[in-house]
Amino acid sequence: MAKTALRWGFKTEANAWARDLRLEMGLNPAAPLCPWKLAKYLEVPVYLAKDLLSGEQLAPLEPNDSGIPFSAVTFFEGPTAFVVQSTFVSKKRQAADLAHELAHVLLRHDPSAFAWIDGQRHYDDLAEAEAKWLGPALLISEEAALRIVTNGLSIADASDEYAASKDVVRMRLNVTGAQRRRGARAA
Repeated sequence: MAKTALRWGFKTEANAWARDLRLEMGLNPAAPLCPWKLAKYLEVPVYLAKDLLSGEQLAPLEPNDSGIPFSAVTFFEGPTAFVVQSTFVSKKRQAADLAHELAHVLLRHDPSAFAWIDGQRHYDDLAEAEAKWLGPALLISEEAALRIVTNGLSIADASDEYAASKDVVRMRLNVTGAQRRRGARAA
């Protein structure tokens, strides 16, 4: 499957979203951003699937040999969005999933672009690519990535401090060029 190209300037906009939302919420641009607090700030209710479904209804959503069939999804009722999350994943995965879903809300992605066809999920590739970029940026802002490197935090420590997986921390350190930029400042 070919990688979907993001429009020119989107990555810069994603960094601005991450910074500006922190500032609006009274946080330092490098501070950790709890996605559940962001959801509350955005007035996007978050529900756990286990609280909405019975045991029989929940069973198909449990992890199986094929992986995790469901992690989170955004629903819209008119102009109002809400997110339903799985509890069958780690808290850090839940945070990443929620940040991803909130990215869809922030970017006002068209919910009709998502559909179930023959039991398979189908969605707009560009909308998913944008959410896959903005979601991690919300968790680890550009300023946070630079702070992690400047303060010499290990990947594990940064993962714990920012409640993001080690993979998300690594990704954000790489795509922001935090290591390279830190080295350039020291030279």
